[in-house]
Amino acid sequence: MKFQYDYVGPEDLEAVFDRGVVRIRTIHDKSFGTLVMEDPIQAVFRADEIVIRTPAEHFISGKKYDMEVQVMHTAVSGDVKFQANLSFLYQISEGEVGRAFSKLDIMNLPNPKINVVKQALKDKLHVFDFFFDEKDDVENGAPFNYFVYIGSQTMPPCAENVFWIIPDDTQTISSTIVGMFMDALIDPESDVPNPITSGNNRFLSVLC
Repeated sequence: MKFQYDYVGPEDLEAVFDRGVVRIRTIHDKSFGTLVMEDPIQAVFRADEIVIRTPAEHFISGKKYDMEVQVMHTAVSGDVKFQANLSFLYQISEGEVGRAFSKLDIMNLPNPKINVVKQALKDKLHVFDFFFDEKDDVENGAPFNYFVYIGSQTMPPCAENVFWIIPDDTQTISSTIVGMFMDALIDPESDVPNPITSGNNRFLSVLC
């Protein structure tokens, strides 16, 4: 699999509560940048929103993670029947805040009673703020190893033909931040979270 990315750090973001997750979106119809896939398909994907959920949906070798950040992409040219998600996995490590979460207004998260929080961030938010600690790595996009498979979206309408790209280097986050997201995302009227589902014989690749 071969792809390139050109992510940016837009301003004027809002945080939205939606069915047990936080969605971070641009207010003025902008995006977080693009991902260009050259193999096995040719397509340009626009990074439309960032989804934060706890606990994580993905497991690696049976290991469960405490939080997952998913960058959701929509194809805007090329083979537009496909979508792509770049997903970062987090595990709890005390005292770890992380570059991205230091920019979020953690004390003012959206929730079932306050669905939308305008001006939810203190600074520009770059996709790689969730993955790299150093500013140069964020802006220049340092290389990383990753898993990839073709699956589906995990929320209705559960579209198929989704490339999931998951870096194998997991991140760390404090239990305080995870706990604050868990408290904000509890919806007493929602259904039980999705159980682990079958892999449906999907092929998982490990690439670098």
